[in-house]
Amino acid sequence: MLSRGVVMTVIAGVAGAACVALPVDNSKQASAAVQGRLLKPDGVTGISTQVTAQLLGNPVNGVSPFFDQATVVADNNGNFLFKFTLSNVDAQNGTVNISVLAPIASGLAPKDTVGIPVRIGSGLNPTDTTFVQIKLQAR
Repeated sequence: MLSRGVVMTVIAGVAGAACVALPVDNSKQASAAVQGRLLKPDGVTGISTQVTAQLLGNPVNGVSPFFDQATVVADNNGNFLFKFTLSNVDAQNGTVNISVLAPIASGLAPKDTVGIPVRIGSGLNPTDTTFVQIKLQAR
């Protein structure tokens, strides 16, 4: 009877250890920034609408690892900014894919822009900012 109690304690101890979170390696932090402006077909007037960006890493064996995705709404002048902060990622060259969802009543078509080069730098503050200007077209 005594040995049965000992076995139960050991099993509970092992199960508890499996739930412990591993520490994050803060020495491998990286960041990237993408700033841009959305323009109407005239190429001058900004437009406020939803913008989504996907950050991809340097391709490994032909496949680009997915790091992060975010959605913002551009301001009334069409300006937007994405700041990505990453853990366990080395500094590297990456790409950003941007999707713009045109307002329904605007008469403009949505637009996808893929493969925009971006620098993913070491640390939590981006060392470089990629700038992109996207001109929407009429439907």
